[in-house]
Amino acid sequence: MHEQGIDYRETFSLTAKLSAIRIITAIATHNDWELKQTDIDSVYLNAPLSEMIYMCQPKGYETPGKEQHVCLLQHALYGLKHAGQEWYHLFCEVMCRLGFTRCQAKHAVFYRYQDHDALVIAVDVDDLTMAGNTKMVLVFNNQLHEFFKIKDLGDLCWLLGIEVKRECAK
Repeated sequence: MHEQGIDYRETFSLTAKLSAIRIITAIATHNDWELKQTDIDSVYLNAPLSEMIYMCQPKGYETPGKEQHVCLLQHALYGLKHAGQEWYHLFCEVMCRLGFTRCQAKHAVFYRYQDHDALVIAVDVDDLTMAGNTKMVLVFNNQLHEFFKIKDLGDLCWLLGIEVKRECAK
């Protein structure tokens, strides 16, 4: 059992607010940009821990004769109260290395300008919603793949329970 102030100081979940998503989709519509989605696999397991954390051996996986030994965690685990905070720090570091700027007002929104084009990304824990031209999205996904295992989900169809449809102008 975790106790705040003893076992962890902060919790945080990298989640874009609906208002940010609405603004990004409006900008994408105005600029005739693509709206794409990408999923990052096992996000918390990617995040190294900033402090030493020990846990009991999981039930059923104890080492015979060493049942009282504990495990030193190397990376965040799902269920760890500050796993989201550790993931957020890692993701911000990667985005900075890739030339993105974090929006000061919305911590789950990142943007990058390059050669008169822009790419805007809204993050919901492990799901990325991207607005920009197809080339910039492809370049970004290739760069991101160097750091994490990802799944390109293609065109944005569903987001936060809202169906997204794009109609081409005639």
